[in-house]
Amino acid sequence: MFNYFHQNKFRYNEKGQLTPIFIVVIVILIIMAMVTVNLSKVSFIKTNTSNAADAGALAGGSVMANVFNAVAQASSQMEASYWEFFATTSALFVIALGLLISGKISLSLSVASAKAALAAGCAGVCVGTGLTALAALKEAIANNTITVMYVAVIMSIIISVTAYSIATYFHYLLIRDMAEEGRNSAVKIAQQFAFMNSGIGEQLKEGEIPDDADADQRRNYRETYEDWFDNIGEVEDITYAWKDGQDRNHYVRTRVSIDPVDTFKLKTTVLPWEAVVALLTLGTEVVIAFLYAAAAAVLKGSCACLSCCGGITAPVCCPCWAALCGIGMAMLAVGIAANILSIVEVLAVWQTLLIAWAGLLPGPVVRDSSGNMLWATICWIEDIDHNRKVRVDTWQSHQGANLGLWQTTYPETHSYSIVDFSGRGSIHPPKLRHDSSIVATDIIGQAEVPIDRYKDCPYATEAVAGMEGEISDLSTAAEEYDKEAEDLEEILRIYKEQGLDQTKIDEIAQRAEQAREMAENARQLAAGLEAQIDLVKSTYPLCF
Repeated sequence: MFNYFHQNKFRYNEKGQLTPIFIVVIVILIIMAMVTVNLSKVSFIKTNTSNAADAGALAGGSVMANVFNAVAQASSQMEASYWEFFATTSALFVIALGLLISGKISLSLSVASAKAALAAGCAGVCVGTGLTALAALKEAIANNTITVMYVAVIMSIIISVTAYSIATYFHYLLIRDMAEEGRNSAVKIAQQFAFMNSGIGEQLKEGEIPDDADADQRRNYRETYEDWFDNIGEVEDITYAWKDGQDRNHYVRTRVSIDPVDTFKLKTTVLPWEAVVALLTLGTEVVIAFLYAAAAAVLKGSCACLSCCGGITAPVCCPCWAALCGIGMAMLAVGIAANILSIVEVLAVWQTLLIAWAGLLPGPVVRDSSGNMLWATICWIEDIDHNRKVRVDTWQSHQGANLGLWQTTYPETHSYSIVDFSGRGSIHPPKLRHDSSIVATDIIGQAEVPIDRYKDCPYATEAVAGMEGEISDLSTAAEEYDKEAEDLEEILRIYKEQGLDQTKIDEIAQRAEQAREMAENARQLAAGLEAQIDLVKSTYPLCF
């Protein structure tokens, strides 16, 4: 066309030959301007989604870092309390063992005296009387020593172990609740920061809401959004939708992914506190016979009879001496046997106390997901099963405007950000150095996410395996519900053909409908778990 006008411009010598050129150029410029504006709008939306994802992830990661630092500090306090308890209880065990040794020595001396009295026989019954009295004294000392050990020391240990174990358990429950509340706060704060940086506030109108405004119009105003923003709860997936003055639809969606803080690794004692208490209770029964005092009294009477065993009193005193001496010697023999048994039992109790004391030493690490740990004595929190990551995904969708010759369109924009809050912190040994930092975004790329194969991969594979097991169970349940619905529908068909009671037919129809709904709910839950599996695999691509 341009060549035509150029070749014929002198032939016709007419004005306005440049008009078509200017028209074409103006149209091109307008199209370029519209395209530029459209691309600028898309870029602006992308910037908002990226800012929202980064801000939300960093905010949530900061809260989670504080939560884990708080757990590490609490674990440090638990460890200090444990070692204080262990030191105090060990001192009590030492006292108990010392009393047992003292009791054993007294029993040994008592047995030695009783054996000497028994060896003196009836001929030396008067000497045996003193030795038997000495044996009775040593027996009483041993009895008092062991009784003090039982009543004062062993009961103190039992009370101390029981009280500490119960108090530590409830302290642990408070830490679990604190961690779970912190995780919920992290979700809420991440949502708030994501929406704060999503650019919604700049796109909404200001002003009073008219009384006659409908629900959609009410969403157009910033005050409504601010009220909604203030009421954001601990919800992981939130969408805010509104319409502008030209009745165009818009929405911003955010999803915060933080693993639950519900599985703790706990350092516990070698033996549960119930086993320690049972050892202390059942293993501290020592039998001590109180026969030496009675034997001493009998032998004293025998000694008196021996002194008059002669002369005219011999027929009376000599049989008395022999009978009382025989009874006294028998009582001595029984007392010696009982005390030897007591010495053996003291040695057994001594070993039992050592086992009970060793049972309070730090032992295995137990994984707890339910909080039902009252049976164990908790020393401290070893770790928390968690990937130490916060992921925030944001989406924005804005309906374009119809400009007559031009229809603007803006595709849904998605951004994500992953924050690792491990820092240089740890639960045990306690290091309050958890700190949040961005490790991946949709711009950086997930291939650059630092992955610890010894920490992240076992966690990720275990989580995926668990969810796959739940999906299998849900699929089986859905099939069973479908089968139940089919059976009910077949029964319903037969009942309808037979023209049975309508009430019965309605009841069966309702049951079939409920079975179908249950099957659909199971499939939806399975689909949600499959989405979570995809998220975990995309976060840890090197682990699968």
